[in-house]
Amino acid sequence: MLFRSRESIEAAQKRKAEAEKAVDNAVRAYLLKASLLTTQFHFTQAQKVYESAIQAAPESPDAHFAFARFSQELNHFDEARHEYEKALKVAHRSGDDFGVAETLHNLGTLDFTQNRMAEGRQYYDEALAAFHQLAQQKPDTYLPYVAVTLINLGNLDKEQSRMADARQCYEEVLKILRQLGQVKLDANSPYDSSAMSAMTLNGLGNLDSAQNRLEEARQHYELALEILRQLVRKNPERYMPDLALTLSDLGNVDRTENRPEEARQHVEEALEGFRQLVQENPDKYLPYVARTLSNLGVLDTDQNQAADAQRHYEEALKILRQLAQQNPDAYLPYVARTLNNLGALDADHNRAADARLYYEEALKIRRQLAREDPETYLPYLANTLNGLGVLDSEQNRMVEARQHYEEALKIRRQLAQQNPDTYLADVAQTLNNLGNLDSAQNRLEEARSHYRQAIGAYQELSKGDPN
Repeated sequence: MLFRSRESIEAAQKRKAEAEKAVDNAVRAYLLKASLLTTQFHFTQAQKVYESAIQAAPESPDAHFAFARFSQELNHFDEARHEYEKALKVAHRSGDDFGVAETLHNLGTLDFTQNRMAEGRQYYDEALAAFHQLAQQKPDTYLPYVAVTLINLGNLDKEQSRMADARQCYEEVLKILRQLGQVKLDANSPYDSSAMSAMTLNGLGNLDSAQNRLEEARQHYELALEILRQLVRKNPERYMPDLALTLSDLGNVDRTENRPEEARQHVEEALEGFRQLVQENPDKYLPYVARTLSNLGVLDTDQNQAADAQRHYEEALKILRQLAQQNPDAYLPYVARTLNNLGALDADHNRAADARLYYEEALKIRRQLAREDPETYLPYLANTLNGLGVLDSEQNRMVEARQHYEEALKIRRQLAQQNPDTYLADVAQTLNNLGNLDSAQNRLEEARSHYRQAIGAYQELSKGDPN
């Protein structure tokens, strides 16, 4: 009797193992088919296949994770979050440490994309700790994941003006990449060391640019571009977005250094790349088209091409408003930026009523964003307040102008205490504007004080960047 019971148990275990293997094979087949459909840009069909995989194996972390990543790539954020959270629970239950770490990382990226900085940081920190632990056992396999998480954490630090932390993250990545250069990456690693180098160089370029270290920024961007152009020749679908982003970033440096022809060449090449990509995947690339159009509008403004600037800004704003209706967390900051640019453009061309409408809508959005996340959005709020102050002054609305300037100055002083390289020039700008306002109101002692403070700030800045 006992012998037969043991046989029955063994037979049942065998049947269970065979059934689980059959389910795993079916899931792999579904995911392979969905991936193929995605590469062919048949997104609706691919989604149905992913849903079939989950129905076939609701406890498969691979199925939930793959569907989440697919949704994230299309900027379908709610679906992505729902599936990542399911994948995380299953990975925890099954003791899949790598699955847990990878899902935490992608949840961090999802939050970062939606401008949920605190939540994104928490997920990245947890993922980084998990990948570090895995890398102690298998560095060749898991150090690339440590590096990519550090890159994204550095990007988040930069957005929150934690410049020293961001630089430390990027430098740690470069150290890892030098270490990985001495070993062969695991065949299952999704990360190419050249691509990670380009990502890190681009991050350093963004950081340098924010800190007005323009020569270093240019060097980092140009090195990143050199790598990315090589990668695009091998795999344009995967690396064209990174190339276009770096071109756009380099265009911003060109503009700051008064190299308008190079700036336009780089930004227009970026826009052309994104317009090609949007034909195949509008959900993913329309935001990039809008942001690049906005950058092109800035260039048009610098070159006194007001009609072109208006056209580019308005096209960008139309796209961004549509995107923000579906996902305000992700796109309202860009709506506000474009509104602010349109306000500045109208103010420069004596369209004061239109300028005020744009500025006030931007101010309303940025106040709300700064209440929710002051670390990220206070600098942008100060920019709009300063712009409104200029407009008020030009319209002889002196009381409102002073209120707006003083609020902007208070914010900018606080920011400059923590990060003078980035924000001291803004302090000087607002001090100079207050000096102009004082002078117009015959408040000469106050004007003299504000002008002297502005001069002091510029003298301090000139020590590091005399040009």
